[in-house]
Formats: sequence, structure tokens, C-alpha cells
Amino acid sequence: MNGLLDWALGEIGFKVTRMAGGVMRAVRGDEALGNHLVLWVHLDRPYIADVGFGDGLIEPAPIAAGEIRQKFLTFRLEDMGDGWWRFHNDPAGGAPSFDFRMAQASEALLDERCAWLQSDPLSPFVQNAVVQRHLPNSLAMMRGLLLKTVGQGEGVREIASATDYVETLEGVFGLALPDAKTLWPKIQARHREVFG
Repeated sequence: MNGLLDWALGEIGFKVTRMAGGVMRAVRGDEALGNHLVLWVHLDRPYIADVGFGDGLIEPAPIAAGEIRQKFLTFRLEDMGDGWWRFHNDPAGGAPSFDFRMAQASEALLDERCAWLQSDPLSPFVQNAVVQRHLPNSLAMMRGLLLKTVGQGEGVREIASATDYVETLEGVFGLALPDAKTLWPKIQARHREVFG
């Protein structure tokens, strides 16, 4: 998604630097580098633009240490020294953070990590059903059997059945996917594996 945003920003005349991010580098170390594309938009000062961290930023933000408040969400950028920055997600979000350096990414690294994330059986994007949508006054996130809403109408509910799953995809996320019922047994099994 950030690759498409990078292209669109370039087409309308913005200068963008593609940086290699590392989601959960705080836990996984440098092996996480390249699992997230981070965009540095060159304006009057450096900005970060990100649509790929699904429950993250709603709009671009200056790359500067401190709190970032956007609607009902609160993020934080931390200058870690040695050229490293850490983006701290809103506490209600999924992954807690990603790290990046303000330097051009290795496209080979980004390509390799993207291919792994999209196709490897051990990738969290292959193993898990995740749908997220920013709405005007809330953020809806469905991970496995749980639908979580942050902001207006805040709460968590468990998806009860395959029919409920398909109806939630359409009603909350605007996705008409009746064949998603066939995923229900895998979603249930993965939910039990992760959450017990």
C-alpha cells in the first residue's frame, strides 16, 4: 500500500524517499528490517506518510520527536539516536511499533521481504485474517474472530459464525465476499492456536 502511495505522490510532484522500516524491531532486532516500507515526504521539513500500517497514521506527520494526536488516536515518534527513529502505535492498535532510518532503502531488501510476507507459510499475513478500516469517527479492526472498534462505538465483540463473518465484512468493511465463508474453519483454528 505504501508502494502505491509512493507512486501517487511522485506522480503529483512530491519528492519521496523510500525507507526500510522494521515492525517490532524492538523485539525482533534487525531481522525485522525491510518488513515495512516507510515514506519520507520532502516538504518544508521531513514528513512521514503511511497507509500501510493499517491502524496507524490517518494523515502525514512531521518527523520530529513527540506525540502525534490524530482524531481519537495517539502516536509517538521517538528519536533513538544513531539515526534511528521509532514510531509508537496507538495503544489500541496491533503491532506496537516500527523503526526506521532516514535513508534510502535497499530495493532488493524491500522486494525480498515483501515476497516473503505475501507468500511464506510462516508470514503473519498468510497465517491470519486481518481487515482494518478507518471510518470518520472510528477505526474498525477484525483479527481472526474478534471485531474491535476504537473511537466512537468503542468495544470488542467475537464473530459468532461464518455467516456473521461475511455479514461483518460487508456491513462494517464494505467488502462483499460471500465466499469468505469457506475460510471460517481456518480462521477458527488459527484463533484457537494464537489465543487458546
